[in-house]
Amino acid sequence: MDGNEEGLSSQVVQVYEHEKECINSCTRDGSVDFYGKPALKARTGGWKSASLLLVNQGLIALAFSGVEANLVLFAKLVLKQTNVEAASTFSIWMGTTYFFSLIGAFLSDSYLGRYLTCIIFQLVFIIGLVMLSLSTHFFFLKPHGCELKEVLCESDIQNQFPLFYISIYLIALGSGVSDPALPTLGADQFDEEEPNEQRSKTLIYGYFYVALNLGSLIAETVLAYIAITGHWVMGFWICTCCAGVSFVVLLSGTLRYRHYKSFENPFSKLTQVVMSFLRKVKSQIQSIGEGFHGIQRDDICVRRIHHSNNLRFFNRAAMVSDDATEMLLGFVERERLNFASEDGQETSSLSIFWLIPQYMLLGVAEAFVYVAQMNFFTSQSPDGLESLGMGLYMFSSALGCYVGNIILTVVNKITSSGQGQHGWVSPNLNDGHLDLYFFLSALFIFIDLIVYIICAKRYKRI
Repeated sequence: MDGNEEGLSSQVVQVYEHEKECINSCTRDGSVDFYGKPALKARTGGWKSASLLLVNQGLIALAFSGVEANLVLFAKLVLKQTNVEAASTFSIWMGTTYFFSLIGAFLSDSYLGRYLTCIIFQLVFIIGLVMLSLSTHFFFLKPHGCELKEVLCESDIQNQFPLFYISIYLIALGSGVSDPALPTLGADQFDEEEPNEQRSKTLIYGYFYVALNLGSLIAETVLAYIAITGHWVMGFWICTCCAGVSFVVLLSGTLRYRHYKSFENPFSKLTQVVMSFLRKVKSQIQSIGEGFHGIQRDDICVRRIHHSNNLRFFNRAAMVSDDATEMLLGFVERERLNFASEDGQETSSLSIFWLIPQYMLLGVAEAFVYVAQMNFFTSQSPDGLESLGMGLYMFSSALGCYVGNIILTVVNKITSSGQGQHGWVSPNLNDGHLDLYFFLSALFIFIDLIVYIICAKRYKRI
């Protein structure tokens, strides 16, 4: 054996030893590190990386909810919009936020990847918050305290509306696009091929839900109080600072995160999966264990789907809770009207604590369905399209916001008249019938529940 053959043999041995070492020390699910190399178990991923993303989620939720929780009040008190106008502004804005999540899912699963999608659009989110804070200080609150008085805050406030809408829709763009990417990036930190990490990969969505709600809780109590006492600028700057800190936390884990290589066109892959399923559903569906069904694998990677009754139960329980909530809201609103002031003011002597049962029911409904749906849409999406599954789930909420806004507008148009009669949702709630609108919403939810049960039963027979 000459020198060249010995050198080649030595290189082969070194490559073999490296691959052997990588098998023991690298993840087995195909994830890579920041440099595109196979991710090392000890140096990347796990709860250290996921914890940074959870902190980021909590702070982002606090910043977004600080705007969300106060947007209707801001539109009414500062921009002097009517109840219907303020509700329409909020519904369209929230719907657009959820719509952007579908775009975010496409970008994160195709060209940018989940990490880069979060980086770019959380920066857009911060820019929107800065613009909102500055515009509120310099344009919307002059003279001082005008939002608490029955006067316009600025004689040319209509000319400032474009700046207001640009800022809030930058916030919607930044939050909406990064929303589906962040939880899936968190799940990417765990190797589903490792038994010890597989359970963590499932639990991480529950922790994201907790982080989101902790941030929202602070925003809807502390920041809401700051806003309604007239300190709008302070409240918006607190949101901006929280978003800035969250961005730094996200950046701090850059070298520790695990990533998956993105696909150039996720929709073509999704179409291939669907067509493969339809073509082979009659011939290749076979039992692969108790409670499991799947499709034989070919050149397309298709996840095996775990059919569980729990998700259907949770969704049904959530809809029943929503239906009960709307009914209770209707009865409480009817009682509030009995205690309404007769001096023309939009006030009532009924205690606000009457709303506690409804909010508890809403919390139960959301807790039932939120984590289960996130897990369902991501776990049953084709490999590499988990963000798209999350985006589709959020996009359904966008449709709900848009349809809700249409229903509100149509109902108020029908129930009002040209002779000065107020609609159900009037500028002064004491002159309207918000209770009847809540009862109508309960009817729609009940119809939705019936449709859901029918669809769930058909899904059960697949």
